Parts: sequence; structure tokens; C-alpha cells
Amino acid sequence: PPIAFYSADLLDQQLDIATRGFMETNTTYHSVKDEVEVSKILFWFKGDFDGTQGILKLLDSSGLIPKNSKPKIVYTDYDWTISLSNYVE
Repeated sequence: PPIAFYSADLLDQQLDIATRGFMETNTTYHSVKDEVEVSKILFWFKGDFDGTQGILKLLDSSGLIPKNSKPKIVYTDYDWTISLSNYVE
């Protein structure tokens, strides 16, 4: 994960950093097609984001799509594999 250790007094800030990093890494906006590719995780937890409109609001407030736009959302496959080299010394 982007943040290996969390601190109780900094938890909100650390989670914001992790969220921002994940969203920036896994979001691609295509202006010509007026669509945005996002991780399938957002689809799986769409209810937690208040549906499609909530996802668009998150992308808008994060600056990942143009202000007040409503592009088509395309959900990309989630890669369940991990690189063990990140965890082996």
C-alpha cells in the first residue's frame, strides 16, 4: 500500500493520501470520447460512493475530470496479482 503504517492521530490525512494516490494511478480521462476509465473497485463499492453520480462527484472534486462534466464511466479490470518482490527482502 502507499502508506505502510498508519498513525491514529494522522489517520484521516494518511487515508486521503492513499486514496488520492490510488485514484490518480487508476483513473484516465479521455476527452475525445468523453469517458473516464476507473478501477472496477469503484463499481463494486458504487453504493458506498452514492452511485454513479457520487463517483463522478469524487472524480470532479479530485480534479481527475473537467469541472462539472459527466463523462461515461468505464470500469477497468482489477489486477489481483501482487509483486512478491515488494515484500521479500
